[in-house]
Amino acid sequence: AAPPPPPQPPPTGRAGSGGLGEVGTALLGGLSHAVRGSIGGAAPPAAPAPPAAAAGGGFSELAISLHWYISLERRDPRHGPHYAAVYDALHVGLAATPAGAALRSMLRRQEALVGALSAAAQALKAAGESRPKRIARLQAMFEKDAGPLAPLRSLDAPLILPLDPTAAVVGALPERSTVFKSALSPISVTFRALLRPPAGSGGGASSSTSSDGGGGGSYAIIFKSGDDLRQDQMVLAMLRLMDSLLRAQGLDLQLTAYRVLATAPSEGMVERVAAFAPPPGLPKEQRG
Repeated sequence: AAPPPPPQPPPTGRAGSGGLGEVGTALLGGLSHAVRGSIGGAAPPAAPAPPAAAAGGGFSELAISLHWYISLERRDPRHGPHYAAVYDALHVGLAATPAGAALRSMLRRQEALVGALSAAAQALKAAGESRPKRIARLQAMFEKDAGPLAPLRSLDAPLILPLDPTAAVVGALPERSTVFKSALSPISVTFRALLRPPAGSGGGASSSTSSDGGGGGSYAIIFKSGDDLRQDQMVLAMLRLMDSLLRAQGLDLQLTAYRVLATAPSEGMVERVAAFAPPPGLPKEQRG
């Protein structure tokens, strides 16, 4: 009888081989140490991740979502130390590989973006001015040396939005920024966006991404200060999951599930879905 075939080696992580890639390996390596450390009741030690050949876009999206979830929950007074340990382990793992280090640098840029939006929203909410004055003040914040939003007018390099890992933006459109009529004064900022995200970011076009006819597009977001969006984020995520499952079975309900990201216990970002015309013949009371 012929001898049995030799066992096949495990995937190496090369692109297209089904391996985890640098980001996936670093992500899982760092989190495994975090879990072991949290079970033992102590902070996890820093551990380098095994080398790999290339990064995977899916794990990049996972790392972005995980970063923001842990970053928020580590502020919890009861479980904060646990999440802080996982946060530290995640970033140590990412720093262990070139692709992970690049992703870690991009996460820092995302934090700067969110910090600028937060500062602007809080300043406008505390101003107590009329809505037209707040809109004018918001748009003036994009001028050089005039406010916290000046760095967002033109970014040095495309930045993947923390709200939507499939969208990359290159700068803001100040003239399209506005303040909504609400007690919390949420602000809306429109960014110049790439219609196709950079290689490795994954995904496709978003419902809030529109073409400008010149090879570019736009992506509008709402930033809210003073509102806990964690429940909204969970409900909309479940709606997107159910929609994907139904589509896989051939049932398309034409749902538009906008994205929500809580960036702090009382702050967050919401995708602003592009306006649409109601179907002809729809009764007035059903026109939203």
